[in-house]
Parts: sequence; structure tokens; C-alpha cells
Amino acid sequence: MAPSNMVKAGDFASITALTRQAVANALGFTLAHIGVNGLDAQDGIQMARRMSHIFGLPIKDGLKSAFSGTMVEFSKGGLPGKNGHIGIGTINVARAMHFLERRGATFREEYRHYDGKVALDAIYLDEEIGGFAIHIVRRA
Repeated sequence: MAPSNMVKAGDFASITALTRQAVANALGFTLAHIGVNGLDAQDGIQMARRMSHIFGLPIKDGLKSAFSGTMVEFSKGGLPGKNGHIGIGTINVARAMHFLERRGATFREEYRHYDGKVALDAIYLDEEIGGFAIHIVRRA
């Protein structure tokens, strides 16, 4: 994982940085979507319809939110985040949680979501950044 010259030189700080970056790359963090808070169900679906109309995107209407394409999620009220949320995609949510916990992140257990079986699909961080909740989601 580390170049032999780093090992021979005993450059453990660089080796550690390199391996940490490799773990982050292996988790495959990407921007999954942006979440916009609606006031209620009517507001959320109205915003999703408008966005979909403008950009010619399909609407996926769900219980708590409506998606305009895959890029923007409009909540129907009640989702975390003063301004909305930022969905960060990862290959494995449970492994991402462990990685983020080592960086001091904590999670909102009431928003832990499974795929209907045992695989962890999504969870929110406890903290908001810039008024946005951070939503970790499994990439499809």
C-alpha cells in the first residue's frame, strides 16, 4: 500500500496519511443528492414538480419526500437540517460510520434506515454544517 521508499525511510506520517486516503477512496464518498426542506407534503411535492418540469426530470414521490430525478430531494416536512440536507453516497454505510466515528462524528439513531433486511441503507450525522444535515446513504 505504501511505496518502498517511504517504508525504508520510516516515513510513518506519510504512510499513515496515504492509508487514510486509501480507506476514504475505498468508501467511495460522492455527492448523492441535495435535500430541500418543504413546509409540508403539499409544499414538498409542488417544489419537486416544478424542478422536474423545468429540467425534464422524473418525479419519485415517497412517503416523507419527493425526488426530482436523483439530484434533488424535497422533504414533505420533518426531515433534519435547518436548511435541508446534503446526501453523501458511500459503498457501505456501516463502514463509513466507523470511518467517520474515528473522526469524531456521531449519528442520529432515530434516522438509522435499513434496506428492509439487514443492510444499513442510510443515517444522519448528529451535527449540521452550515444549517444542512449530513445524510449518509448507500449508493445504488
